[in-house]
Amino acid sequence: ASFTDEIAKGRVTYWELDEPLIDKNLTSRLSELAKNKSPGVRPKGWDKFAALVDKLEKDDDALKAGTWAIDSVSRLGDHQLRLILHEDPKANAALSPRNWMASLMMWKETITILIDLAKQYDKDLILTVHERQFEMPGENTKVIYSGDERQFLGVVNLKITPSLSGQFGNELAAYFDEFYGLEVVIENGKPVWRCRVKPDGKRDLRTSFDVGDKVYFDCDFRKIWK
Repeated sequence: ASFTDEIAKGRVTYWELDEPLIDKNLTSRLSELAKNKSPGVRPKGWDKFAALVDKLEKDDDALKAGTWAIDSVSRLGDHQLRLILHEDPKANAALSPRNWMASLMMWKETITILIDLAKQYDKDLILTVHERQFEMPGENTKVIYSGDERQFLGVVNLKITPSLSGQFGNELAAYFDEFYGLEVVIENGKPVWRCRVKPDGKRDLRTSFDVGDKVYFDCDFRKIWK
């Protein structure tokens, strides 16, 4: 069944993060970027998300639910970075090392708060995140930085990590007992979704359930958790 059907039946409720990334028209925003300026108007997306998190332990629908889900953390990260740029009086259009550290600390605190709330109220917590390719230098590989680019002298391993800007994309998996990879394959000429629950050499996938030798499941977590 689609989420539309489940919403109509009252089995699923949702809160939409409907704030734009930047509260400006495209022309004025382009001018800011061209002049290397941070957002002049305070972005409201992260504020809205924070208000929704505060609402979790007060709202009847949230307290009745068995599962809390955030879709997607990748898009949420875009709101976070723009607020960081706006709040830093020394910032320009690109993030500084200090800004990246603020983002890393905020992600760690945010994910920890969500996990603690879910445990306190006995909820399953599901986060969806997009994927990106990440270049991981080998043990003796030298990394050379030139502006915003980096070059490697030596062995480079290609990994697939959560698509979150900055360092936290490489750390997110460590916070969860279950970390799955959803993918689409073509079977008999038709696209089919499937869920991988074990590592594939590129992604840090895992499950705490005894699934034997089985690697792939339908995208129905009840079949994994039974």
